[in-house]
Amino acid sequence: MTHLELFEKYDELVNKWEYEMGPISSVSQMMDCDTYRELRALGPEIVPFIISDFYHDDFHHLTQLIVEFSGEDDIVPERDWGKINRIANWYVWWGRNKGLLNLTYEETIAYNVGTDAGKALIEDAILGPIKYIVENGEDEEMITMYTAVSRKSDKDIREQIESYKQSLQDKTTNDE
Repeated sequence: MTHLELFEKYDELVNKWEYEMGPISSVSQMMDCDTYRELRALGPEIVPFIISDFYHDDFHHLTQLIVEFSGEDDIVPERDWGKINRIANWYVWWGRNKGLLNLTYEETIAYNVGTDAGKALIEDAILGPIKYIVENGEDEEMITMYTAVSRKSDKDIREQIESYKQSLQDKTTNDE
């Protein structure tokens, strides 16, 4: 199976799995279905797809497949369990460090959603982590993690943070 065929099969199964699961929140029920088993059968080659999906979707329950394939169950620190954005960031950081995710943040989004549709999403995806960092008190660990994930310099990230904060101030001033 080619890389593209594998991605298309993965995408098809993830969509089917999400449809079948609907509002179910039980991880054991999510893992105990034929479609999940079909995803697992695709093998560890799908790990980069799962990780790249964290950029624009909430596939946090597929992290169990990463754990199964990698044998690593300590990717996310216990203090971040249940925090979807932080879980996603940890897995992306882990994937980059393992060499599983070699595209830039923007390239990954564009690759997954298509060039035209990706433009608006890329803008939101770039601002999203910065907004999250600012709203959560500019946690140094998050800044460091985002720097690693985005492959941007610490200085660039801090400039984006300041720019975002300035835009918030400008908006507040204009609204008054």
